[in-house]
Amino acid sequence: MEFAEFFERTAPGLVRMCFLTTLDREAAADAAQEALSRAWRDCARVGEPPNDPAAWTRTVALNLCRNRWRRLVRQSRLAARAYTDEVRADELPDLDLQRALR
Repeated sequence: MEFAEFFERTAPGLVRMCFLTTLDREAAADAAQEALSRAWRDCARVGEPPNDPAAWTRTVALNLCRNRWRRLVRQSRLAARAYTDEVRADELPDLDLQRALR
């Protein structure tokens, strides 16, 4: 199967699944796009039998959604601790460094 056909068949359902996981349209579209980009990059390995490229792509997309959720939880916990003065300045994330690493 050509990747364009795989994309047309898989993308709408992948975005819906990501939306149900994140409840955020933009985050869902980003996760689906990244998962499909990785599927394109690794299509020779992913598309070989007995692999199921659709299952692989769904797993990647769900992992991206989970990572987003974990990041949001971690940031909210740090913010909550900062308001209670329990966190030291060196425990706060370096946002400039995080942006540079993306």
